[in-house]
Amino acid sequence: MVNAIICEFNPFHNGHEYLMRAAKAKTGADFTLCIMSGNFVQRGQPAFCQKHLRAAAAVHCGADLVLQLPTAHTLAGAQVFAGAGVYIASRLGVDTSLCFGSEDGDLTELFKMAEIDSSVLRAGFAKAAQSGASYAAAAMRAYGECSEKGAQMLKKPNNLLSFEYIKAAREQKSDIRLVNIPRRGAHDGAPDGIYASAGYIRAHEDCDNSKYMPRPLSRGIDIQKYEQLLLWTVYSKTAEELEGFADLDEGLSNRVYSAAKSARTVDELYMLIKSKRYTHAKIRRAVTGIIIGNPRGLYKTPPSCLRVLALNDRGRGLLKRLCDSADLPIIIKPRDAEGIADGHFPLECRATDVYDFCSANRQGRGREYLVSPIYVR
Repeated sequence: MVNAIICEFNPFHNGHEYLMRAAKAKTGADFTLCIMSGNFVQRGQPAFCQKHLRAAAAVHCGADLVLQLPTAHTLAGAQVFAGAGVYIASRLGVDTSLCFGSEDGDLTELFKMAEIDSSVLRAGFAKAAQSGASYAAAAMRAYGECSEKGAQMLKKPNNLLSFEYIKAAREQKSDIRLVNIPRRGAHDGAPDGIYASAGYIRAHEDCDNSKYMPRPLSRGIDIQKYEQLLLWTVYSKTAEELEGFADLDEGLSNRVYSAAKSARTVDELYMLIKSKRYTHAKIRRAVTGIIIGNPRGLYKTPPSCLRVLALNDRGRGLLKRLCDSADLPIIIKPRDAEGIADGHFPLECRATDVYDFCSANRQGRGREYLVSPIYVR
């Protein structure tokens, strides 16, 4: 049996290690497999450190095999992010449990909400939006009309992702088991003993966070350099060019184009773009898509391979089994991905080059071709 965990590890901390241990104790699984975002994360920002280093930290602390969640799916909303992860976990061809952390131990209400007809939710959303509610507020009102308790649960970020996993498994008619593990520590709040959220660690990266992290990791990117490159890239695009990138419909592309003319900082750029219709998270993801060349519609193409980032001896054994059982090809050597003509690998190459260009310790372009999976002995 395999425990699959959809994750970002941005960065890897004690709570993540606890999730893997608790999941294994609950299911009795033989292997732990992580499906992790790459060099850019779902918040629409570059990852705290390079993807292979985060993957290796996970293997050092309980994972056996780490696969990558494609960047096009990572830089989309929670529904797409969760859906792509469930898609990969459902195609391993082995007995699999999808394990995830949540703020609530009992997710019965979320399972009930996942069965609500989507047309009911769309009608509730449209009604709330017409009254002037923001996108997020309209979505919460729509859910609230179906279940006030469920809507309150969805205000907690890990519950929201859990809900998306539940919905995705149902929509994909997946036979994987869904296993909920109550999380340790508050999301982005004050630390609780040895547990601190990834958001807290990122916000206090100049402090000693070793108490909260089982493996030492430090920021791998120069944020100031990245933000200057981002501002220039957005400034250099025409309104027509912007419409070719993911999530940039005509309304948002025009706002981005206008904001780029005068914005002096990335925060100012986001504030000038912001409106009730577009959340900060959506704006960050869309703007990040410009700098890495994330094309419109690519996120609609499902994951086409199992891309290996890190593994140990046990993971090697699991990988051999997956070679025979998985419905998707396994990519160990990056160049092997060139034969899959769906647009995902070229995007990974661009994303890695941008990340490396802005790194504190630049290694040179073409790193996506050169870095093999990290083998942890």
